[in-house]
Amino acid sequence: MDGEATGRGGTPTILVTDDEPDVVDLVRYNLVLEGYDVDVAYDGIEAIKKVEEIVPDLLVLDVMMPRLDGFAVCRYVKSNDLYRNIPVLILTARDSEDDEVRALDNGADDYLRKPVSPKRLLSHVRALLRRTSPDGQNVVSLRNFVIDRDRFVVFTLDGERIHLPRKEFELLYKLAQHPGRVFSREQLLSEVWGKELHVGARTIDVHVRKLRDKIGQNMIETVRGVGYRLVEE
Repeated sequence: MDGEATGRGGTPTILVTDDEPDVVDLVRYNLVLEGYDVDVAYDGIEAIKKVEEIVPDLLVLDVMMPRLDGFAVCRYVKSNDLYRNIPVLILTARDSEDDEVRALDNGADDYLRKPVSPKRLLSHVRALLRRTSPDGQNVVSLRNFVIDRDRFVVFTLDGERIHLPRKEFELLYKLAQHPGRVFSREQLLSEVWGKELHVGARTIDVHVRKLRDKIGQNMIETVRGVGYRLVEE
């Protein structure tokens, strides 16, 4: 790989979606050879599930797929605040100008026609990753972790990705924005859960316990009778 940084301390993860296994295998092979982490999906519904699960750094997407086509997948990703910053590269056999315009109108960041050489594909992948690297505005670096609010992902400084459900991530991000500051349970409920019904103070305790299991028992301190704070270095 050419060594472009993602700004999150880890190897970029690319989700390749195509209903032709031979195409998926070829694209995956070249991306892995270049040094990327690669996950795959074979239809539009599976692609959306994978996006929600792993929040990839880049989505390589075919248009003609069963269950849900690539235009619809792209539209979903770009209309969702959690995923809209994921660059989408359309890789398709459809070669009309109208198809390209439609893809770009649905939010695609780039458009390549099959067949494409590995060299050209990798060039476009690198360009997209450079163009969409976070500028640090919504990235918090704390102790051994990089917390990226734009992508809802957490990395260790060794590049390991820590998968967190949305509320656990939002809770961690809120605490990490103000290390050392004590937040009451009521504050955290209000700022993370908002007006959601049937959520009580016990919910905070459960999520803190799960976070400690994933990021370390000593990262979040209980302030007895008040709430929680993220421990400063």
